[in-house]
Order: sequence, then C-alpha cells, then structure tokens
Amino acid sequence: MSLSMPLGLERNVAWLAIAVGVVALVSLASLALFYAVGTPYGAINDWTVGGAGLLSGVLVVMLHRRGTPVLPAVGMVATGAGVIGAVIVAVGAALRAKWKQGPVVFTEVTAYERPNRWTY
Repeated sequence: MSLSMPLGLERNVAWLAIAVGVVALVSLASLALFYAVGTPYGAINDWTVGGAGLLSGVLVVMLHRRGTPVLPAVGMVATGAGVIGAVIVAVGAALRAKWKQGPVVFTEVTAYERPNRWTY
C-alpha cells in the first residue's frame, strides 16, 4: 500500500484542486451578479457550475489513483459515487442553461416586488 505518488502527479492534483476552487469562486461571483444585475450572469453561473462538476469528477479519479485505501471496495464505491455525482451536476447544469431560453411558464413576485420569470 503506497500513499505517495510521483511528484508530477501530485502537482497535477494540486493544480486541478486550485482550478476547481477558482471555477467555484467564479460561479459564486456570477451568482451574486445574477441576483444583483440580472440576465447574462445566470447562464455564466450555470456553465461554471457544470465545469466545476466535471473538474470535481476528474479530481476524484486523480485522488483515487493517489493510493490504495485500507478498504479497496469502499474506495471504489466512493470514487464511483463521486464520478456519478460530477456527471449529474454537469448534465443538470447544461440542461438548466439550455432550458433558460424556453418559454416563460409563469411570473412570481417576490417580497421586494421584483418579478422573477420561471421557465421549464
């Protein structure tokens, strides 16, 4: 059982983790701008959430390759669950971004009297 990996692979994992964090921060900033300003930032948020999901799945696989856990079956199940979750996030974000161009279903008025359009 080896818990170390070659230095190049460790650097790749570190840079990938930083990339996931940066994409998540861009997503958070675009979400804040969407609520403050409006339209174009919502789609940016959807796409960055999908990108963060895909990068997270790659990170899970790279971390799994880092070393063998004490219980290999548990490690495989956890890695599989992480990859499935990453794919679900990416597909869901892509579908949400696609459906934003659909017809308006109904309009809801919030407590601040700012109408929000809901689409399907």
